[in-house]
Amino acid sequence: AISAKQILDAAAATGKLAESQINLAERTGLSVREAGLISAATRVVGVDVEALAGAMRVLSVQIVGGGAEADKLAAVFEKMGIKAFGVNQKLKPTLPLLFAIEDGLKRLGSQEERIAALGEIFGRQSTILFPAFRGNLRELVGEMDRLGVAFTEQGAQKAALYDDALDKLQLTWEALKRSLAEKAIGVIDIAIPTLLKPGAEPSALEMLIKSTPAFNVLSLLAGQGPTGVPGRVAALIKPTIPPPALAP
Repeated sequence: AISAKQILDAAAATGKLAESQINLAERTGLSVREAGLISAATRVVGVDVEALAGAMRVLSVQIVGGGAEADKLAAVFEKMGIKAFGVNQKLKPTLPLLFAIEDGLKRLGSQEERIAALGEIFGRQSTILFPAFRGNLRELVGEMDRLGVAFTEQGAQKAALYDDALDKLQLTWEALKRSLAEKAIGVIDIAIPTLLKPGAEPSALEMLIKSTPAFNVLSLLAGQGPTGVPGRVAALIKPTIPPPALAP
């Protein structure tokens, strides 16, 4: 049977995945669904999708930047039979452009030519990306689509909102524990000068700490019983005196 914790852990992991794919979509011009498909396809061939995102930024700068770099890229595209611009001379959407690059690489005669062309298109990231462009990117994306691995836009947004809510809850929880710890430390700090005097017993410190509600709560948060943490603190402060026996 699946436990409630497993369900919550799966939901949390889904939220993180959705957020990463939304971010990828925003950085590459892909839709959220396309970002999920590309992420899955590159994972199958062992390519880091972040490397692809970086390469797409390089390509975008070359295309829209004009000048010698744009002219050089245009010549490479022409040689490969790639039409980067569609109707009204608008740049093709990201995924169709990736498929067009893959098709263009197939038209080149040798692997050396394909590697060189990929380098001129994507720059230094090209050697990392080559496994994704060996002729099966379009096929892999289609297979990932049939497997249903990608989020819908609405599903991704919902999962990302859930992830944001969990992050905020975690931060609030950490702030609460930190506040309680600060109060407990304050009590210990005040007590230490008196308790370090000759003849002072660790049990006196333990009693003082245990009387502080904040420290009792902190002990529970730390996974200890209310008597466990104070006794250990007392033992650390007066190590030469055995700490009081702790309840099993």
